[in-house]
Amino acid sequence: MALAESLAGRSSLPWATRAHARAADRVVETPWRVATGADFIYPRTGGRKPPGTDRLNPYLERVMRAAPYDERVNLALTRVQLLLARPETLLAPTVVARTLFRTPSRRAAPVEAKRRVPDSAL
Repeated sequence: MALAESLAGRSSLPWATRAHARAADRVVETPWRVATGADFIYPRTGGRKPPGTDRLNPYLERVMRAAPYDERVNLALTRVQLLLARPETLLAPTVVARTLFRTPSRRAAPVEAKRRVPDSAL
C-alpha cells in the first residue's frame, strides 16, 4: 500500500523510490522496534537499547503467557503479530487488566483455536 501511494502521480522513478522508502519506514518502524527490543532478553545482545525496552519486555512476556488462556488477549496479540493492529493495542486497558490481573491456573484450558472474539469485544 505504501508503494502504491508513493508512486501515485509520480513519473520520476528515483523520487518515487525515496518516497516509498520514507513511507515504508513509517509502516515498519514500530514493529521493528518491538522485534529488536525483544533481542535484549539475551545477555550477549549488544548495541543501543530502544527506549522503554526494560519495561516493555517483561510485560510482553506476560501477554504471551496469558494469550493461550484468554481470548481477548490472544486476539489482540495475534492481530499485532500479523501487523493488523499496532503494538500499542496491547496496552489497551482491557488487555492490560486481563494480562496483569488474571493469572491462569495450571489447570486452565487453553483458548480453542476455532472460537473467535469479535474485534468490537476488544
